[in-house]
Amino acid sequence: MPRERDGTEETALVRIRSQRGSGENVTYGMNTITNFRFLFAKYLKSEGVAENAIKAHVWSYLQGEEPVGLMVSGGDSIVMLDEQRAKVSRAVAG
Repeated sequence: MPRERDGTEETALVRIRSQRGSGENVTYGMNTITNFRFLFAKYLKSEGVAENAIKAHVWSYLQGEEPVGLMVSGGDSIVMLDEQRAKVSRAVAG
């Protein structure tokens, strides 16, 4: 967190008690899982899946019950194709 000391702005590292601070190793895994769930839900919504069914789709995917043909993820972006679209993409790519 930034602070001013003797007329100079500096960054102070703060240890948070009873919660994990951003950037600690333990948070990275959960941030990835949370981000994936959020982005997958947005993808399902864009595909016209009813809002009351999205949670079940996300859960079944995480359990390995719902196949995804192709998924690319990086940062805050995700590209997902169902099996049929992935087959078409692979066929076009040769």
